[in-house]
Amino acid sequence: MAGWGVTEVGQARVQARFALHGLDLVGRMLRTVLPKRLLQAVQYARATHLTGGTTPTRLAERTGRLAKSFDAELTGSLAGVIGRIGYLHGPSWVGIHEYGGTIRPTQSRYLTVPLTETAQGHRAREFQNTFVQRSRAGSLIIFQKTAGGGIQPLYVLKTHVQMPARPALKPTIDKFVPVITDDLRQAMHRALQGDR
Repeated sequence: MAGWGVTEVGQARVQARFALHGLDLVGRMLRTVLPKRLLQAVQYARATHLTGGTTPTRLAERTGRLAKSFDAELTGSLAGVIGRIGYLHGPSWVGIHEYGGTIRPTQSRYLTVPLTETAQGHRAREFQNTFVQRSRAGSLIIFQKTAGGGIQPLYVLKTHVQMPARPALKPTIDKFVPVITDDLRQAMHRALQGDR
C-alpha cells in the first residue's frame, strides 16, 4: 500500500523564481522540513494508533509487525523531493485494519477466532484433546479437555468476521499535512524575505 506524497506541488513555479540565482531553495526547504516532520508523524502514528490495547481508534500490539511497517522515506534529486509515509513495507493484511472489511476463510469452512491468550498465535490443530460443541447461543466452539477433567474454550468458529476500520494513516495525514504545509510556507516566507 503506497503512502502519501508531499511532492512537487507548485515546486516548478516557485523554483523558477529562484532559478535566476541558480539556487535549489525549494528542494532544500523540503529536504529540511520533511525529515523532521515525517519522523514525528511516524512516531505519532505508532504511539497513538498502533500500540496499547485495542479500542475503536487503535490496535493492540501483538508482534509489532504492523507498527514497524508504518514508516516514512524521503527521496529526491534536483528535480524534486518526495516524502512518503504509511505502511511502506507492510504485510498484505494491512488494509483490513486501516479500512475495515469482512474476513472470510480461504482454505477451510470456518475462521478460528481465539477466545483465550493460550489460543492466540496458534492454530487449532496444534492443540490436543479438542472437540467442537455448539454453545447455548448457537456458536460452534472448539474446547480442550484439561488434565483435571475440565474443559477450556479455545476458539469460536465463524464463517466470516466483520473488522471495523482502525485507521492510523488517515488521522496521521490529517494531523501532519497542515503542519508540513505551514512549515513550508514559513520557510518560503523567510527565503523570500532574505532575497530582497
